[in-house]
Amino acid sequence: MAVTINGHSHFAGRDGMGRITSIKEQRSNGERVNVYIDGRYAFPVSRSVAEGAGLRPGMEVSADDARRLRQSDLSEKAKEAAFRLLAFRPRSLAEIRIRLERKGFDSEIVEAVLGWLQERGYLDDREFARFWIENREAFNPRGTRLLQHELRQKGVDTEIVDEALSEGSVPDEEAAALDLARRKAQTYKSLDRAAFTRRLMGFLQRRGYGYGVCSKVARKVWNERSGLVGDEPPTWD
Repeated sequence: MAVTINGHSHFAGRDGMGRITSIKEQRSNGERVNVYIDGRYAFPVSRSVAEGAGLRPGMEVSADDARRLRQSDLSEKAKEAAFRLLAFRPRSLAEIRIRLERKGFDSEIVEAVLGWLQERGYLDDREFARFWIENREAFNPRGTRLLQHELRQKGVDTEIVDEALSEGSVPDEEAAALDLARRKAQTYKSLDRAAFTRRLMGFLQRRGYGYGVCSKVARKVWNERSGLVGDEPPTWD
């Protein structure tokens, strides 16, 4: 009797049973093996799945056994795909879900793998939000509004985002904006006061800082450049 599972033909004898006649390592990938039932190719699985299931020549398997093995194999593939993504940087739960779905894994396998990763601490949206905020501040500072937008785009729940932002992991916005503005102002040396203020405020707003912070910081940096004290308002002639 022929049984098709995930595009592969599986052969079983009477009563839906078949006997494994050989297990051969794949030439292109030593971590995977091909299983032959009743002398005919049946399905591929990872070496770890085969060893975990105790597969060996002479062992009887049913169509249900074969389906379970294939599901285990797909779960292993999904875990490997997730770990490859996590190797580059921490990820949110939603990011991993979307990427696994795009790779063609069905929802049952995706959710099972996500649960497995969460249970073992590989996925944690709270930790991810903290990482994202700290990383941005260290390498690419931006304001609270933009941080909120970015994290929500990553699929992190609003409650978790707000919690992470309220934990004090975000430094003083004005100080961060001032540091960023001072560096950016070097490219505006030839501009007059109005153009300088407009350009610098636009730059800071695009980084997620509010109007009040942008206005105060732009004024302070212009004053510093003009030799005025602190952030006192300039004399607008």
